[in-house]
Amino acid sequence: MSLSQVVDYLRESIELRINVFPILTLLYSSLFSFLNKKYYSLIALPHGLKAFLPLKYFPWIWLNVLHIYYYRDYEQLREFIPRDNWTIVDIGAFVGLYSIKAARLAFEGRVYAVEPTPFNYRFLLANISLNKLSNVKTINVCISTRSGTEKIYVAKYGANSSLLKEYVEDMDYLEKVVEVKSVKLESLIRQIGVVDLMKIDIEGIEEEIIKNSRNVLKPKYVKKIVVEVHPNYSSVSTVSNILEENGYNVAVFSCLEALEQVFVYAY
Repeated sequence: MSLSQVVDYLRESIELRINVFPILTLLYSSLFSFLNKKYYSLIALPHGLKAFLPLKYFPWIWLNVLHIYYYRDYEQLREFIPRDNWTIVDIGAFVGLYSIKAARLAFEGRVYAVEPTPFNYRFLLANISLNKLSNVKTINVCISTRSGTEKIYVAKYGANSSLLKEYVEDMDYLEKVVEVKSVKLESLIRQIGVVDLMKIDIEGIEEEIIKNSRNVLKPKYVKKIVVEVHPNYSSVSTVSNILEENGYNVAVFSCLEALEQVFVYAY
């Protein structure tokens, strides 16, 4: 892909944000006026999807909806839009917002949704069932540098939960600590086989995992990777360099609305 094509795609994204944001702000305000006393809300999404969202995660979870469905942080390059028959791995699936979108777009493919925290995992299962998606396999583990068990530091806003205590304390409030099963990314990829697209969002430990997974993060095993890097905890240049050394072309995208997040595309 040429530099001019990359610029065109980024320009399209910025134009989309300007047009859509006022509409979504209105929808967001309307949502709160209809909330009932249940602990979740049901919202409609693009592509004919729906999702249960935990009320305790509002308003922050609305930003996840915006960034996945409207800002399209994981699809700034068109080659990263999920396609039919693809095998897609969602590392850090949270409540399934990206997983259900990928499953709908790759309707004859397969999505592996990996989420370690029990509360988020229940909503992930519920959202898959709600949308009647039979092509999603959920995996209730955390990705680590070792297989066994790990302590997850659970944040008040569950999307900020991490293996790094300092990350949670800096980004959010530490709610509790839970012990979960862990697996190495290399082991997971070898079990799944060839992956067409992998999305990685693991809250500050991405550099460590990329370093530990050099042997399998190669185009012949994983064709495309998009990594959400948190620069205060992982180095964008280190992640990019490792992927380039392994044979990928790399593009980096910074979101103006969330400067603490940088997206590294490897293809």
